[in-house]
Amino acid sequence: MMCDQQDDWAVYEHSALADFPNNDGDSFRVAFANGGMEDFRLYFVDTPESQFKTYRDGNDNGERITQQGEYFGGLSMDETTTVGRQAKELTVKLLSAGEFVVFTKHEEVYDSGRFYCLVRLEVNGKSRWLDEVLVENGLARIITQPTVLPDGTSAERHRKHLLYLQNKARKSKRGAWK
Repeated sequence: MMCDQQDDWAVYEHSALADFPNNDGDSFRVAFANGGMEDFRLYFVDTPESQFKTYRDGNDNGERITQQGEYFGGLSMDETTTVGRQAKELTVKLLSAGEFVVFTKHEEVYDSGRFYCLVRLEVNGKSRWLDEVLVENGLARIITQPTVLPDGTSAERHRKHLLYLQNKARKSKRGAWK
C-alpha cells in the first residue's frame, strides 16, 4: 500500500482512482498499489451534488442542493447540479490522469465509511492540492472540515488561500460564479 506515516498523517503514494458509481467532485474511491481500496472525502471543500436523489428512507438531497446554489449566488437546482457534474468530471479527469498522493488522518466523515483526506497531484506540471484546483475553477464551496496541512500550514492560512482563489474565480466568472 506504500503508506508512510508523517506525524499523524498516513501518506499513500502511487494512488489511483477506482471505478465506483459514487465517485463525485469531493468524494471518491482510491485504489492502492497493494490492491486495497478506501473511500475518501476532501477536507475544506464541498462540491455541489451532481443530481437530485431520493433516498430509500424517503428523504432527498433537495435542501442540500438549494444551500449549495445559494452559496454561489442563487443558482437554480438545475444550475447547481450542472456545476456538480462539472466538478465530478474535473476530479475524475485529474485523478485518472496518473498517480496521486493521498494524505489522511483516517478521520471518519460522520458514519459514512469515508475518511477525510487531502490529495496532492500534478496539474499542468505543478504539484497542487485538489481542493485548491476545484475552488479556483469555481466548482467547490469552502465549507467542510478543515485541518492543518501535512507541511504544517495552519488550517486558517489554507482557508485564506482558498478564499483568495475563490475571489479570483468569482471575478473571472469561472464555474458556478456567473
